[in-house]
Amino acid sequence: MKTVKLGLVAILLAATAMAYAINEQDDRIRRCEKISLNDACNSRGLVKAIYEQVDQSFLGDAAFRKLYSVNVRYHGKMYLVYGKYQEWIDFFLRDNITVNVHLDRNDK
Repeated sequence: MKTVKLGLVAILLAATAMAYAINEQDDRIRRCEKISLNDACNSRGLVKAIYEQVDQSFLGDAAFRKLYSVNVRYHGKMYLVYGKYQEWIDFFLRDNITVNVHLDRNDK
């Protein structure tokens, strides 16, 4: 009888550990929000984070001529920002100096 109880306790602990591990993985996946580049442009802080964290060298690479996505961390949250090649070119060719001036005023 003791062996059966010990086996049940071991099964209970194993099931609890598995459930906890699955929940941790789901939380990490949920923390990454998928957002288009056009929608990201509505958040000035996110625009600044993209300028700071994304390397623009991919614009000259022919492999990324269709769709490109990047991971950007902003306020402790991970964003998967995606957009077409032309959208990324338009994004980086904008006048980012005015964006940074507005951001510096709002961040203080």
